[in-house]
Amino acid sequence: MSLWSCTLNTMLNYFLIYDDSCPLCIKATRQVQKLDDLGVVTLVPLSTSDVPSGRGALSPKRMASQMHLVCSDGRVWAGADAVARLASVCPRSRPLGRFLLLPGVRQIARLVYGRVARHRLRFSQLLRQKTG
Repeated sequence: MSLWSCTLNTMLNYFLIYDDSCPLCIKATRQVQKLDDLGVVTLVPLSTSDVPSGRGALSPKRMASQMHLVCSDGRVWAGADAVARLASVCPRSRPLGRFLLLPGVRQIARLVYGRVARHRLRFSQLLRQKTG
């Protein structure tokens, strides 16, 4: 069964493609699961063979560099934009999603996300040391 067959009749579904070899990414997806009260987000490990691509093919290198959110209607968000969209579709985090989309805030969020994404393995090591 393809991931695309999981759509709801009245609501869009989202497929969150994440690096399942990254502890920081795995931790972030656990938070998404907790916030997804509507059950509209399907987690898709990057290592799976059934990664939805949305409109236009995403290169494996690009997908590995940041998380991607693919909507069942084909729209794709990456990085900080994916975080903002995810926050917007989950009722409890909707105010955060709206905040992240404000002009100025969006650019800062992209810069911060880019830095964290480039150094996520280092952040994962620090997280492991802190919790271990």
